[in-house]
Amino acid sequence: MPENIIKVNEKLENPVLRGLMEKRGSYPPEVQIATDNEEFNDLMNQIADEFVNRAPVIVPVKLSKEPVADESGSLTLAKNSTVSFVLLSSGEQHFLPVFTDSEEFSKWKGDEVPVTLQMDFDRCASVLEANGSCAGVVINPFSDNLLITRPLILRWHEHKQIAAQGHASHVINEHTPVEVYVPKPYPMELSNKLCETAKGNPAVNAIWLRGITLNGERGYLLVVDFEGDRNSVFSAFGDCAKPFLGEMALNIVALGDGFGGKATENVLPIYTKE
Repeated sequence: MPENIIKVNEKLENPVLRGLMEKRGSYPPEVQIATDNEEFNDLMNQIADEFVNRAPVIVPVKLSKEPVADESGSLTLAKNSTVSFVLLSSGEQHFLPVFTDSEEFSKWKGDEVPVTLQMDFDRCASVLEANGSCAGVVINPFSDNLLITRPLILRWHEHKQIAAQGHASHVINEHTPVEVYVPKPYPMELSNKLCETAKGNPAVNAIWLRGITLNGERGYLLVVDFEGDRNSVFSAFGDCAKPFLGEMALNIVALGDGFGGKATENVLPIYTKE
């Protein structure tokens, strides 16, 4: 089955992540809530690394159409099927439940057992980005009950994108905490390099560089007026910017996006094609 196909109701084992979670459960509660135990902190970093970079998880959903079988007999999403994610509540907050394996999902509590999808970390993070009311994820909610907050999930996702492609992509909607401003101090070297890259790409018409605080994290915002392939244009800017970012993130959006237009109102571009 191709990697981009989402698997429906398929068995998952995930022995590495499951083993790390079991090891976490062997620590007493007072150690789990402390912040100064180096051994436990190292274990939590291993769990984060496995979840973010390697292990798929099981996510419960509701589908508008029955899943369909492919040539191998495996189930996948029907064309134009709407996916609704099942959230769990903790007080007034809602969390996306994810399960390390099928055995953990078999502990699901409720009269109706939902359909399951196998999803990687990037897809889970995208669900949170699109749903501003979701406070985070909870891993194995009926046993380990490991809560990971929305800001931390989005930070991990941003860092992963920057490491892979030099820039981060975000879904920015009315629920997204965001502020755009003139960056201070102004990153002149970064600005010059971005202008040089824009000048060398005939697909780029203009660019704007701004400061942005997104989900509580400060970074830079590059708005691009371009024609042609979005990925190649954005990747070129991300690659050239890497040496000048330090700990800051470069968020790139198209001028034609609703947010890109608002972020550049009454602001002069740093580069315009002659």
